[in-house]
Amino acid sequence: MTVSEFNSLGEGEQHRVLFNTSVFIHSINKPIKHYVLYSLKNFYVEVIYNVGINKITSMKAFEEGMLLDKFAIAIQEEF
Repeated sequence: MTVSEFNSLGEGEQHRVLFNTSVFIHSINKPIKHYVLYSLKNFYVEVIYNVGINKITSMKAFEEGMLLDKFAIAIQEEF
């Protein structure tokens, strides 16, 4: 599956694919939101979970760039 194919899926199907076939990479937990990174073979998905409303508010599929850098920096800071 490619980023474009993932993005063309409906929200429910994206959730199913993500939570059944992805690999958890890392989570950045802030007081209101959790930013969670998953890997899906050829690309990554950032899930933003709003703790206050107990709901996923965003899913962004990407291959590289600033979103991935954010998690790399967070991982380095933990070690």
